[in-house]
Amino acid sequence: MQDISDKESAEDTPSTPWPGSKGDCQQTDDSSGKETQLESLLEDLGLEHHYTEKLSLGTVLQIEERTITDEPAKCISDLPWYFLKKLMMVNVTARNVKCTSECESTCEDASGNTELDLDDLFDSLHSGDVLNPLDIITALFLCSDGFVRQEMALKMSMCQFSVPLLLPNCDTKQCTLMLWAMRDIVKKYRPQKLLESKGFIEERIVVSELPMISFVRLGECSLSKSETLNKLLSNSQQYHDTFIHHNMECGDSSRRISNGLTEVTWYLPCGNKNMDIFSEPVAVANLRGDIASFETQFSFLCQTSAAVFVFFDNLDSECELLTNQHHKAQIFLVGNHQRQSFSLDALKKVANKLGLTKSNILLKAKHMNDADFIKLLQKTISNVVENTKMKMGIEQMADIAHELGILVDEDCAECQTAKKNADAITAEIQDTLKYKEAQLPLQGQIWKELTVLEKEEFRLRKVGSENIEKYKSDLQIQKRKLRVQQNSCDMSNAMTCFINAISSPGIERSYFLKWMRMNLDNLSREKLSGLRELYKKKCENSENKEEIFSTRMFFQYSVLLDLLSKDDFENYKSYICSYEDHVKKWTHKQIEEHFSKGDKVFEFEDRHVLSSINSINDAINKAKTEKSGNVKTFVEDVCQELGDKLVISQDALGAFMILNNADQEQFAHWLTECVKDMAQALREKFKTETIQIKLENLLVKPQSELFSKVIGCGKQCPFCKAPCDAGASKHGEHFAQLHRPEGLGRFRWDGTEKLVTDICSSLVNSDMRFRCNGTKGEYHPYKNYREIFPDWIIQSDVSLEASDYWKYVLAKFNKEFAKAYNAEPADIPETWKTITRKQAEASLKESFNIK
Repeated sequence: MQDISDKESAEDTPSTPWPGSKGDCQQTDDSSGKETQLESLLEDLGLEHHYTEKLSLGTVLQIEERTITDEPAKCISDLPWYFLKKLMMVNVTARNVKCTSECESTCEDASGNTELDLDDLFDSLHSGDVLNPLDIITALFLCSDGFVRQEMALKMSMCQFSVPLLLPNCDTKQCTLMLWAMRDIVKKYRPQKLLESKGFIEERIVVSELPMISFVRLGECSLSKSETLNKLLSNSQQYHDTFIHHNMECGDSSRRISNGLTEVTWYLPCGNKNMDIFSEPVAVANLRGDIASFETQFSFLCQTSAAVFVFFDNLDSECELLTNQHHKAQIFLVGNHQRQSFSLDALKKVANKLGLTKSNILLKAKHMNDADFIKLLQKTISNVVENTKMKMGIEQMADIAHELGILVDEDCAECQTAKKNADAITAEIQDTLKYKEAQLPLQGQIWKELTVLEKEEFRLRKVGSENIEKYKSDLQIQKRKLRVQQNSCDMSNAMTCFINAISSPGIERSYFLKWMRMNLDNLSREKLSGLRELYKKKCENSENKEEIFSTRMFFQYSVLLDLLSKDDFENYKSYICSYEDHVKKWTHKQIEEHFSKGDKVFEFEDRHVLSSINSINDAINKAKTEKSGNVKTFVEDVCQELGDKLVISQDALGAFMILNNADQEQFAHWLTECVKDMAQALREKFKTETIQIKLENLLVKPQSELFSKVIGCGKQCPFCKAPCDAGASKHGEHFAQLHRPEGLGRFRWDGTEKLVTDICSSLVNSDMRFRCNGTKGEYHPYKNYREIFPDWIIQSDVSLEASDYWKYVLAKFNKEFAKAYNAEPADIPETWKTITRKQAEASLKESFNIK
């Protein structure tokens, strides 16, 4: 059996980010002369140079031979670069950091030397050439500047690796909160409250106020805390190693500098109840090493977490470390009951001192397998997450870190000054358009006009018959005038602040640009969230419209096709001048024709009668079981059971009351027989009635219902009488996709009295005028038509034409329309006169997208 110390113990010494240098916020000095644990490891990794000169993004992202080849690491000093290269590519195998020379030597020994040499075998198993991945990650974070740290944290999060929350420095015995390092991580999730709306939350994880559940170890522990966490966070379909554990490649190597490291990951629900382990988002922290050696980190977790789960094998009954803490978090004790060293008495004493209940103690019993134990943990955490009020963002944790003497990575002067400068600019952005007009005037209207002129300079699309060179010269003059206007603008406050900030020394300028980018991203995300909601609503509305209102389009198509097939003037006139009445009559006729064929109506009525009879019989049978004793109560029970399926009037019920003392069984029998006779009589009646009588007897007229549901509001364009296409739902404004020649709507030219052939889309873009009852006989510009008809939107487009369908109708019945409208016939274009009925039908199909 493996020794328990191999799993969750090692040298337990706290630490902080590597001191000094550019972009860091602290400085230390080790003048003892003796090589420290950290210095020794950095030397092995070839990172000692970065003790003072931090790794920069330029160095990490530099393209060279080792970054473009797939050669594995051959020696220990290759491991950091191998990890970084894989990580920058978001390769989930980045933490597999064993040298090939180590692998090859093991393989060679296994294949080439068959002699039994147990001493050599034992030495090879305990050689110090294999490094724990956590040590490499810790070393890289200590040796990197703030921007490399950000990039590493972001890419680790993208790979679903845990990321450093508290970074230890075993030389200085301090640790640092990795707030800046995690600022670039943005997460998207769907909590329970957004399930129905299918919305989601997207924000920077450091500002997300989430409950944090922390996992720590006290003393030795036979349960692998990190492996347990991975199982806990993985659903049944897919296991993922979020946290490095002893069963991973090199995960069982002793840790040299990473004890005291506190990592964090996030479980974020997707809104699928079958997949989500937790219904609400939660942060999960994991402290490496024994809390007895890392009291500062443990105190931090107790004050920032909703719950802390303490893994142990054996408890000291005094256990001052647990009892002396100022706990904001709930404490849960997680023990392995299967261990011989387990002491129930010590557990009872500690539990009493901490005031714990039975639900705060989780023991892995002898009969319990891993799956059952994980389910118990998941259930306990779910209960905490769903009920806790202790929620905190990493940004808020900085105050607690300061109180405990924990460093914060963004406390350096350069970072804070840059933040102040960036906030001063972006805090003023409330309304984006107004801000751009006030603070960025050079990118406003003048700039737009300049771009139009510059495009025209090359395209010359509007030159017309004018001299080209003169036209170009005029464009140049206009451009110069606009440039003069630009140059007359004073420097805005925002630009002054930006120029001052970007002129600051190198590292501060880099911080400023990063803060600006993050602040602007945050603003954009807020705006996008609102736009997404708006877009989603519009999409839903569009889908509804397409679903409805495609039936509506086919309905309209059918009405117009019927007009064309009859090709009768009076029908066209009725459709245009009495639109609603005409369509309702046409609909009524279609219903009559459809239901006159075969026994469709009878079949429908018969199904309805049988359903009603079954409901009545069921209600009678159920009322019989109640044994009410009198007929009145029996009938009331029947009515209550029927509910709103079949409403019986009070007058009808009153007739039964004279039989109140009759025998209930006998009454129920004759009532059932009467219902049977009624069903038969109704079926006979339905067989003999004509469809016309049936329709007349209906309280709700189907033609009216269909018109309101399918055709729409029934409003017509005030100029050409084209029906509104907005459909049946409530809408504030009317519109028609295809307008007709205005002559069809009784409009004629003043002076000649000839019917107008132009369509509304062209006229509202012209300088022409109109007059009608709405203008009280006064002329009014077409361009300002909304002043007279504010609830109509007519698309202004001179390129649009009437469909061949309406060209055909006006051309064929020009004289008839003129006579009916007391006007002169229109001047019909020659091309209209050649349109055939077949071409008109083809045009109709094209307009309604009918294949």
